[in-house]
Amino acid sequence: MARLINRQKQIPGGIFFWQPQTRWKSSPGSFDNTVQQIIAHRNGNRAILIDRDHLPTDQAGVENELDRFLANVCLQMGWAEGYVMDIGGGPPPKLRPPSQKEVSQLSAVAANVKKIWSGVRTLNDWIQSGEPAVDAAESERRATICVACPLNAEGGLEKWFTQPAAAVIKRQFEQLSERKLTTSLDDKLNVCQGCLCPMKLKVHVPAKYAKAHLTDAVIDALRKGKDCWVLALP
Repeated sequence: MARLINRQKQIPGGIFFWQPQTRWKSSPGSFDNTVQQIIAHRNGNRAILIDRDHLPTDQAGVENELDRFLANVCLQMGWAEGYVMDIGGGPPPKLRPPSQKEVSQLSAVAANVKKIWSGVRTLNDWIQSGEPAVDAAESERRATICVACPLNAEGGLEKWFTQPAAAVIKRQFEQLSERKLTTSLDDKLNVCQGCLCPMKLKVHVPAKYAKAHLTDAVIDALRKGKDCWVLALP
């Protein structure tokens, strides 16, 4: 049975929990904080989650359930090394089999987490390379496209990113502040819903880094925008 090696260690996408019956996702937090969120959520939805589905609300029971949930997310995302162990000891406790709808919902959550960290790696690769940004005219051209795109989503970093990812992105902003990289449209540049990148940073990234971590899922999402400059890169 898969379990976490260390419950206090953040997994790559950040610790979270998805309750499919109520379509609820926990807020970013530590393992212990997420356990308390789950207990509070279940107590607030007792008729569905406790009286009908008999889900645990005791501390130990929820801790074990969250542990198994995060271990399975790590396995699905290919993050097992350093995060997951197999403790053996027989089959896991019997749980209600998830419906196809619930499996799809969990997959969507996991895919979103993967997309977030793909964007973080794109920016990190460029920053760590020390290579210069594209010229100011190109950054401005890209910003003009992003501002007019329906995928330019409003909201701060905490709305779109897990706590660990938001912290990394804030450090990226700080690292780039010394370069004084700006456009005239910075106040209108938000987060791209297609690639989940902060566009104030992304518009300055050289092409080879902007394309490096594009997945089929991200490409499909960007195609829902308008004249995406990322898709037009050579």
